[in-house]
Amino acid sequence: MSENTEPGVDMTEEMTVGKRLTDSLHRVRGVANGPIGTALLLWSIAGDKEVAPLLDAFDISARVILAVARTPGRVSAEPETGPMWDPDAEPRRGPFDDCPKVRDTVTDQVIPLSAAAAEALRDSPDDSRVALLAALLANPVSDASAVIRDCGVAPGEIREAARTGRVPRLPDRVAPELRPARDALIGRVRYRGRGWRDRLLFSVLAREVNHADHPVMWIRLEADERARAERRETRTDDLLLALLVTHEVALAYPHLTTGTRSRFAGGDALIAQGIDHQRVRGVRLDDRPDEVPAGTVLRPGPDWPEDTGVLLDRLAAHPGNRSARILAALGHA
Repeated sequence: MSENTEPGVDMTEEMTVGKRLTDSLHRVRGVANGPIGTALLLWSIAGDKEVAPLLDAFDISARVILAVARTPGRVSAEPETGPMWDPDAEPRRGPFDDCPKVRDTVTDQVIPLSAAAAEALRDSPDDSRVALLAALLANPVSDASAVIRDCGVAPGEIREAARTGRVPRLPDRVAPELRPARDALIGRVRYRGRGWRDRLLFSVLAREVNHADHPVMWIRLEADERARAERRETRTDDLLLALLVTHEVALAYPHLTTGTRSRFAGGDALIAQGIDHQRVRGVRLDDRPDEVPAGTVLRPGPDWPEDTGVLLDRLAAHPGNRSARILAALGHA
């Protein structure tokens, strides 16, 4: 029996739950790679119209939960669940006879669960996902509670919001000018990109991608968004500003960069020199265009960098470019 098993839980128990909670279980079966644990249940209900505002008050979304749960090397607090499904790993096929299960009364399918997930479902009345949210976080050693703590939030605060229905107003982690990039990172808004190919790509990927996994692509998206809003082509000064904006947002949400923090070297170097997004915004340039366009400095293909340090070197490499002129004005060495 798992150390997380609640006293009196029958590990071979088979139960039924209402349609909404059954649908939530089916949503995560494909990525569970074994019995469904509380972290995946939390992810499954995070987009619910009643649950989402409760989590959003704490800057937590389905995208954030999935990113934290997929952190490389992370070990679940519910060992019976195993690692999240990986297309390159051998799948776990069961039969998971020693786990509690939910039977779908419509399809007659049986869905294996961790002991903590079974306990939370049992404590969720009225087929309510809000009640399930509260139940998931009532257990301090559940993986759902661990994910919330990894996000820098006390599980009890979210549980209280779910229990009372009162959404708290909390201080924002970032300055107003950083909030659009932050909202894109945690999934409140989507980048639209430039052109139909970008729109098609983002319509498919936008719900699940963690932009902090690929910081140079995030910079490009943020720079393109700024240029699109001003109805012009993307310039190298847009890339420089986006490098710092995304970097400072990433610093405020370290749980989303756990596996990729080393890719943010460019922002680290600038911050160490006292150069932040506010100082870059404060430099006034004339209207001379880039000598080497932004699309050449950062071109899709085999030379695309994954480290923002490489991008910073490129932004400083052409003295006539707008980014290099800003860096020179700020004393970047």
